[in-house]
Amino acid sequence: DHLSRRQKENDARIVGERGGQSASLAYERQRLIATIGKEAERAVDSYDQTTEANRLATAARETVAGLALAGVVSGAGIGAAIFIASSAVWIDITGVSLGIVGLTVGLIMLPARRRKAKNELHEKLDTLREKLVSSLTTRFDQEMLRSSRRIEEAVAPFSRFVRAESDKFKKRQAELQAIKSELDHLQSEIRQL
Repeated sequence: DHLSRRQKENDARIVGERGGQSASLAYERQRLIATIGKEAERAVDSYDQTTEANRLATAARETVAGLALAGVVSGAGIGAAIFIASSAVWIDITGVSLGIVGLTVGLIMLPARRRKAKNELHEKLDTLREKLVSSLTTRFDQEMLRSSRRIEEAVAPFSRFVRAESDKFKKRQAELQAIKSELDHLQSEIRQL
Protein backbone atom coordinates (compact mmCIF):
# COMPACT_ATOMS: atom_id res chain seq x y z
CA ASP A 1 0.00 0.00 0.00
CA HIS A 2 2.80 2.38 0.95
CA LEU A 3 4.70 1.52 -2.25
CA SER A 4 1.69 2.02 -4.51
CA ARG A 5 0.95 5.36 -2.80
CA ARG A 6 4.58 6.48 -3.28
CA GLN A 7 4.44 5.29 -6.87
CA LYS A 8 1.33 7.38 -7.56
CA GLU A 9 2.93 10.40 -5.90
CA ASN A 10 6.03 10.16 -8.12
CA ASP A 11 4.38 9.06 -11.39
CA ALA A 12 4.27 12.61 -12.70
CA ARG A 13 7.99 13.08 -12.04
CA ILE A 14 9.12 10.00 -14.02
CA VAL A 15 9.87 10.79 -17.64
CA GLY A 16 8.84 8.14 -20.20
CA GLU A 17 6.78 4.94 -20.05
CA ARG A 18 6.67 2.80 -16.96
CA GLY A 19 5.13 -0.59 -16.19
CA GLY A 20 4.09 -3.47 -18.36
CA GLN A 21 7.69 -4.30 -19.17
CA SER A 22 7.61 -7.86 -17.81
CA ALA A 23 4.74 -8.71 -20.17
CA SER A 24 6.61 -7.06 -23.04
CA LEU A 25 9.79 -9.00 -22.23
CA ALA A 26 7.81 -12.27 -22.09
CA TYR A 27 6.35 -11.45 -25.50
CA GLU A 28 9.86 -10.73 -26.83
CA ARG A 29 11.09 -14.07 -25.47
CA GLN A 30 8.27 -15.91 -27.26
CA ARG A 31 8.98 -13.97 -30.45
CA LEU A 32 12.70 -14.86 -30.20
CA ILE A 33 11.92 -18.56 -29.80
CA ALA A 34 9.55 -18.46 -32.78
CA THR A 35 12.14 -16.63 -34.91
CA ILE A 36 14.90 -19.11 -34.06
CA GLY A 37 12.54 -21.98 -34.86
CA LYS A 38 11.77 -20.44 -38.26
CA GLU A 39 15.51 -20.00 -39.00
CA ALA A 40 16.18 -23.64 -38.14
CA GLU A 41 13.25 -24.80 -40.26
CA ARG A 42 14.42 -22.69 -43.21
CA ALA A 43 17.95 -24.14 -43.02
CA VAL A 44 16.65 -27.71 -42.84
CA ASP A 45 14.16 -27.07 -45.67
CA SER A 46 17.00 -25.94 -47.93
CA TYR A 47 18.23 -29.56 -47.94
CA ASP A 48 16.19 -31.28 -50.66
CA GLN A 49 15.90 -34.98 -49.83
CA THR A 50 14.33 -35.87 -53.19
CA THR A 51 17.15 -34.28 -55.18
CA GLU A 52 19.77 -36.01 -53.06
CA ALA A 53 17.99 -39.36 -53.35
CA ASN A 54 17.75 -38.95 -57.14
CA ARG A 55 21.43 -38.02 -57.35
CA LEU A 56 22.45 -41.08 -55.29
CA ALA A 57 20.18 -43.35 -57.38
CA THR A 58 21.68 -41.96 -60.61
CA ALA A 59 25.21 -42.54 -59.30
CA ALA A 60 24.29 -46.12 -58.35
CA ARG A 61 22.72 -46.74 -61.80
CA GLU A 62 25.81 -45.36 -63.52
CA THR A 63 28.03 -47.63 -61.45
CA VAL A 64 25.95 -50.70 -62.23
CA ALA A 65 25.86 -49.72 -65.92
CA GLY A 66 29.63 -49.30 -65.83
CA LEU A 67 29.98 -52.74 -64.28
CA ALA A 68 27.69 -54.26 -66.90
CA LEU A 69 29.59 -52.51 -69.68
CA ALA A 70 32.89 -53.72 -68.23
CA GLY A 71 31.46 -57.24 -68.13
CA VAL A 72 30.20 -57.00 -71.73
CA VAL A 73 33.49 -55.54 -72.95
CA SER A 74 35.53 -58.14 -71.12
CA GLY A 75 33.18 -60.91 -72.31
CA ALA A 76 33.35 -59.60 -75.89
CA GLY A 77 37.09 -59.37 -75.62
CA ILE A 78 37.31 -62.92 -74.39
CA GLY A 79 34.97 -64.15 -77.10
CA ALA A 80 36.90 -62.31 -79.81
CA ALA A 81 40.18 -63.60 -78.51
CA ILE A 82 38.85 -67.15 -78.42
CA PHE A 83 37.30 -66.78 -81.89
CA ILE A 84 40.47 -65.39 -83.45
CA ALA A 85 42.91 -67.80 -81.92
CA SER A 86 40.91 -70.76 -80.73
CA SER A 87 43.84 -73.10 -81.12
CA ALA A 88 46.14 -71.27 -78.74
CA VAL A 89 45.65 -72.25 -75.11
CA TRP A 90 47.56 -69.27 -73.79
CA ILE A 91 44.97 -66.94 -75.37
CA ASP A 92 42.22 -68.72 -73.41
CA ILE A 93 44.14 -68.15 -70.22
CA THR A 94 44.68 -64.51 -71.19
CA GLY A 95 40.98 -64.07 -71.98
CA VAL A 96 39.93 -65.59 -68.66
CA SER A 97 42.49 -63.41 -66.91
CA LEU A 98 41.12 -60.33 -68.66
CA GLY A 99 37.59 -61.32 -67.62
CA ILE A 100 38.69 -61.69 -64.01
CA VAL A 101 40.49 -58.33 -64.18
CA GLY A 102 37.34 -56.71 -65.62
CA LEU A 103 35.21 -58.22 -62.85
CA THR A 104 37.70 -57.09 -60.21
CA VAL A 105 37.75 -53.56 -61.61
CA GLY A 106 33.94 -53.53 -61.52
CA LEU A 107 33.87 -54.78 -57.93
CA ILE A 108 36.34 -52.08 -56.95
CA MET A 109 34.36 -49.32 -58.68
CA LEU A 110 31.10 -50.02 -56.84
CA PRO A 111 32.47 -49.50 -53.28
CA ALA A 112 34.51 -46.52 -54.51
CA ARG A 113 31.36 -44.86 -55.89
CA ARG A 114 29.55 -45.68 -52.68
CA ARG A 115 32.32 -44.09 -50.59
CA LYS A 116 32.30 -41.04 -52.85
CA ALA A 117 28.52 -40.63 -52.52
CA LYS A 118 28.78 -41.11 -48.75
CA ASN A 119 31.54 -38.48 -48.50
CA GLU A 120 29.51 -36.03 -50.59
CA LEU A 121 26.50 -36.58 -48.33
CA HIS A 122 28.64 -35.95 -45.23
CA GLU A 123 30.03 -32.76 -46.79
CA LYS A 124 26.55 -31.50 -47.60
CA LEU A 125 25.32 -32.31 -44.10
CA ASP A 126 28.34 -30.51 -42.61
CA THR A 127 27.60 -27.49 -44.81
CA LEU A 128 23.96 -27.57 -43.74
CA ARG A 129 24.98 -27.83 -40.07
CA GLU A 130 27.41 -24.89 -40.41
CA LYS A 131 24.76 -22.82 -42.15
CA LEU A 132 22.23 -23.62 -39.43
CA VAL A 133 24.65 -22.80 -36.59
CA SER A 134 25.74 -19.58 -38.30
CA SER A 135 22.16 -18.52 -38.91
CA LEU A 136 21.10 -19.30 -35.35
CA THR A 137 24.16 -17.59 -33.84
CA THR A 138 23.61 -14.45 -35.90
CA ARG A 139 19.91 -14.34 -35.06
CA PHE A 140 20.57 -14.99 -31.37
CA ASP A 141 23.17 -12.19 -31.22
CA GLN A 142 20.77 -9.78 -32.93
CA GLU A 143 17.99 -10.67 -30.51
CA MET A 144 20.30 -10.36 -27.49
CA LEU A 145 21.29 -6.87 -28.62
CA ARG A 146 17.67 -5.94 -29.26
CA SER A 147 16.58 -7.29 -25.86
CA SER A 148 19.42 -5.45 -24.16
CA ARG A 149 18.30 -2.20 -25.77
CA ARG A 150 14.68 -2.82 -24.73
CA ILE A 151 15.76 -3.42 -21.14
CA GLU A 152 17.82 -0.22 -21.19
CA GLU A 153 14.80 1.66 -22.56
CA ALA A 154 12.59 0.12 -19.88
CA VAL A 155 14.96 1.17 -17.09
CA ALA A 156 15.78 4.61 -18.55
CA PRO A 157 12.86 6.49 -16.91
CA PHE A 158 13.78 5.11 -13.51
CA SER A 159 17.46 5.93 -14.09
CA ARG A 160 16.59 9.51 -15.02
CA PHE A 161 14.38 9.77 -11.94
CA VAL A 162 17.17 8.47 -9.69
CA ARG A 163 19.69 10.90 -11.23
CA ALA A 164 17.29 13.82 -10.80
CA GLU A 165 16.60 12.88 -7.18
CA SER A 166 20.32 12.40 -6.54
CA ASP A 167 21.06 15.86 -7.96
CA LYS A 168 18.33 17.37 -5.76
CA PHE A 169 19.70 15.53 -2.74
CA LYS A 170 23.25 16.79 -3.37
CA LYS A 171 21.96 20.32 -3.87
CA ARG A 172 19.96 20.21 -0.61
CA GLN A 173 22.90 18.65 1.19
CA ALA A 174 25.10 21.53 0.02
CA GLU A 175 22.43 24.01 1.14
CA LEU A 176 22.24 22.30 4.54
CA GLN A 177 26.02 22.42 4.83
CA ALA A 178 25.97 26.14 4.03
CA ILE A 179 23.20 26.72 6.60
CA LYS A 180 25.12 24.66 9.21
CA SER A 181 28.25 26.69 8.57
CA GLU A 182 26.25 29.91 8.90
CA LEU A 183 24.63 28.59 12.10
CA ASP A 184 28.03 27.63 13.54
CA HIS A 185 29.33 31.09 12.67
CA LEU A 186 26.31 32.78 14.32
CA GLN A 187 26.68 30.61 17.45
CA SER A 188 30.32 31.57 17.61
CA GLU A 189 29.41 35.27 17.43
CA ILE A 190 26.72 34.86 20.10
CA ARG A 191 29.23 33.24 22.48
CA GLN A 192 31.63 36.09 22.00
CA LEU A 193 29.02 38.65 23.04
